[in-house]
Amino acid sequence: MRKFAFLLGLVLVGCQSTPQAPSAPSYQGELIDVGYFDKYGYWQPQRTQSRLDIGAEKVRKQLAAKGVVVAIYEYKIDSTGQLWELNLIQSVPEGAVTAEDLIKAKLVDAHWNVAINNKELTPVKVTERMVIMQSGVAIPPDDMNINDFLKQLNSKDQR
Repeated sequence: MRKFAFLLGLVLVGCQSTPQAPSAPSYQGELIDVGYFDKYGYWQPQRTQSRLDIGAEKVRKQLAAKGVVVAIYEYKIDSTGQLWELNLIQSVPEGAVTAEDLIKAKLVDAHWNVAINNKELTPVKVTERMVIMQSGVAIPPDDMNINDFLKQLNSKDQR
């Protein structure tokens, strides 16, 4: 009987210590609109491994095999560092990438640590543009027109 009570106690403690995923975003303050590079002033990616897993590498190779793919998307990082509302705005060619592909390829981080200067835990709405190609991933500067960036990439390939 003591063994049963002990095992039941372990099970109950284990269930209580299992973290629950939040069901809604937590915002402390107004959302601030930022681009790819500016988000790092507020949040830093929470990475547990330095290498991509095999599944992410496979998805990235599948995307790169489609030629040059442009993805424009947005998401929110709440005041707890959780990703919310990933929305693919556009992909060129159309349908070449999905929001699910971005997650599977680990091109978007789901968990973030607060940056040293973000003491207020300011939530952000991030708009990103990404170019996926055989040679890897390129991110245009936040203030650069995507077409100008593609021309710049193309001119480098011509050299």
